[in-house]
Amino acid sequence: FMRKYFVCGVSGLALISASALAQSGQSEEDKAAAFFKNNLQQSAENYVSARIEQSLSERFRNIEIDITDLDGDDTKFSVFTVQPLYDNPEAGRATFFQGGIIATDDDDTLNLGLGQRWILNDGKVIAGLNLFYDNEWDAGHERVSVGGEVLTSVGDIRVNSYTALSDTETVNGAEETALDGMDMELALPLPYLPNTRIHAKSFKWEGDNGAADLEGDTISLRSALPYGFTLEAGSTSYDDNGADDADFVSLSFNVARYYSQKYVQQPVLVSNQAFALNTITDRRFEKVRRTNRIVKQVRKQGVITLRGI
Repeated sequence: FMRKYFVCGVSGLALISASALAQSGQSEEDKAAAFFKNNLQQSAENYVSARIEQSLSERFRNIEIDITDLDGDDTKFSVFTVQPLYDNPEAGRATFFQGGIIATDDDDTLNLGLGQRWILNDGKVIAGLNLFYDNEWDAGHERVSVGGEVLTSVGDIRVNSYTALSDTETVNGAEETALDGMDMELALPLPYLPNTRIHAKSFKWEGDNGAADLEGDTISLRSALPYGFTLEAGSTSYDDNGADDADFVSLSFNVARYYSQKYVQQPVLVSNQAFALNTITDRRFEKVRRTNRIVKQVRKQGVITLRGI
């Protein structure tokens, strides 16, 4: 009895399926082909979307956020990114884009730069050149710079030359002029602390229209910490020009280091050697150190001051 009902049920389902198939005008082969085509297309779209999302996520993790002089009168908030354009460590070359925005109470500045680095001596030395364009859009100031650097695990040397492009601008009743200048920096690690470095920088900004040049030095101690943080504290002194010496503290957070991405150096806090010439290939996409704000001479009612320092 049950077998009879089962046979009848199967026959009924077969008739309904045959009727639906006849009405749709599709064969079983067509249905199967359409099914697999749709599923393969959806799978391909999901795969491509996931790979694009992963690639963008990995690239845009290389972002650094800086806060300088949080308790002072000239607090700076900065966001920087370094994006690889060409990466071939075996061939000893790396090309990258570096961009940044610096915001203060007085001005906002955009940095756009390209860098080329060469990996030498089995990865123990990196030499680099870079070109930057700076724009302070609120006042219309523009500047370019050319820089060179030599990086090693036992010390770094950096030199930057800055050339103003814009003319004198009138801002809030004062005449502002972007200045030409240069800076040179030497960084040396402390014994047994390879990622804690003393930075010594000398700079000179050329006064405009008969004004005195601005010269001085900055000494700071910079330490790369776990979880993507970097702490730097130092002091800037000026030579015989009336500018007040200034202390500063800067805290940075690098998203890529936090996620331990392969092309960003992870800090070794303590070493068993005082100094060692080690491979530094993972520093090939390190942020370029330079003066990112445009230094300006401000003349108002015969009084000359400087901004951006």
